[in-house]
Amino acid sequence: MNSRTTRITTGLAALAGLAGFALLIAYHNLAKLGDLLATASWGIAVVILAHIPQLIFCAVAWRAAASALWSEGLRTFFFARLVRESVSGILPVTLVGGDFVGARILTFYGARQVVAGGSVLVDLTFEFVTQIMFTAIGLLALLIVDSGSVVTHWALLGLAIAIPAAVGAVLVQKWGIFRVVERLLEKLATKLGWPALLSLTDLHETVATLYRNRRGVLVGTANHLSSWLFGAVEVWLILFFLGHEVSLADALIIESLGQAIRSAAFLVPAALGIQEGGYLVLGTLFGLAPEVGLSISLIKRIREIVLGVPALLVWQAFEARRLIDASRE
Repeated sequence: MNSRTTRITTGLAALAGLAGFALLIAYHNLAKLGDLLATASWGIAVVILAHIPQLIFCAVAWRAAASALWSEGLRTFFFARLVRESVSGILPVTLVGGDFVGARILTFYGARQVVAGGSVLVDLTFEFVTQIMFTAIGLLALLIVDSGSVVTHWALLGLAIAIPAAVGAVLVQKWGIFRVVERLLEKLATKLGWPALLSLTDLHETVATLYRNRRGVLVGTANHLSSWLFGAVEVWLILFFLGHEVSLADALIIESLGQAIRSAAFLVPAALGIQEGGYLVLGTLFGLAPEVGLSISLIKRIREIVLGVPALLVWQAFEARRLIDASRE
């Protein structure tokens, strides 16, 4: 798929998601949703702050993934992780767009391009595998609560597909998929005259070295799983401030399956509309009105904007400064 086709596909997916988002808001009464959000009031600030531990867990995991080849302070990875999430959650790009930006930010602090890119690939694998574990935990809890739910059956089917996909993702990296990528980059560098591409031709060995760091693998996996689990606290807090108290187990089910739905909609930028519909349906499993389930997603969107917009502005300031420095040279 060429870049023009990719842009068109992404644009159409974004428009479809935006339309779905608008229809959900309109159908479920904007005024009622506004009243619910007003009920949460200052609690939304607490929810925003409660996301910071998740970011820290993810930053520690990414730092562990890179540690075999490059060491840098946690603050750098925290900032890069925040920008990764912000690009994927706010800008009209598909999920992987933020990951490219995150790798680029690491190069600002001295990481070689191949190490920055390799660390993102390994970190993404940790994140993917632990999300499947998180979904499995949520499904187990749902089976205990309501084994006959239609949502349970679909989630089990999705899990049956995702587990082999996770195993396959790890195996193809170990078996040398990046050697094929390296050969392609070498040919492109020669054909197009782009020597910068040659800086990525050690990708296979870089990824293999990162995986051989067992401590890094264990720390990265444990911290990503901790981040997913802490997401249940965020949902519990949202519902608490909306005036609908649920158990942490119920919040874990809602969050685990909600995140699975969002990830499945990776072709739609920011899973716009898909995330909202997912939380709406999942909320009804626990007797929550559709407006309440929809409000879970809306408060998450508010949190993304409040944390993400400043991060994107700082990133753009970095880019502008680099352009100015390059022009002077």
